[in-house]
Amino acid sequence: VLAAGEALEAWDNLRRVYETYGNVAGGERNTEQAEYFYGKALALAEERKLVKQVLCNLGEVRRLQGRYKEALSCYRAYLDWALKTGATRHEIIANHNIGMVYVAERDFEQARDFFDRSIHLNTPIRSRTTAALSLAMKGCTFETEGAHDAAFALHAFLDEPLFPRDRGFDMSGHLSLALGHYFSSSSKPAAFTSSGYSCA
Repeated sequence: VLAAGEALEAWDNLRRVYETYGNVAGGERNTEQAEYFYGKALALAEERKLVKQVLCNLGEVRRLQGRYKEALSCYRAYLDWALKTGATRHEIIANHNIGMVYVAERDFEQARDFFDRSIHLNTPIRSRTTAALSLAMKGCTFETEGAHDAAFALHAFLDEPLFPRDRGFDMSGHLSLALGHYFSSSSKPAAFTSSGYSCA
């Protein structure tokens, strides 16, 4: 596949293949291989001016290893690319993931700031999964600090009217799955669990 992609100069398809190999390696907890393939995808994206969402994947691998400074660098580069290209959906995800690094570092005020930026950009709703994650994680920061009323208000808001059940959207199930991705060793970003969860 890689040889065919190069021969046909199908650069974006080749980028996707590298990302997929990285996702598979990450799912098998082979972080070294995941970083290798994500690095190949990033080099190709930079050389051919392609979509740079792989920066998000690379940031996830590093965040889940506790390499927060490196993860933050990836997410900020991802955010810069999104801002320069007007890719709002990617900007939403980048802000959320930067917030996740600050949660891990227990800088909850900074984390809430980035979750708020993600929520603001996500209004009106572009991705309910990402909006739910940002609201839920913002609530978790309040709960960790003992501000239970503020946390409860945010968690209750996840039910109605932002996420109406009459549209057949099981928010609790989607949120549980997405949060599971964040706290598992999977290298695939929760915000990119998409084809089924409306964010890519």
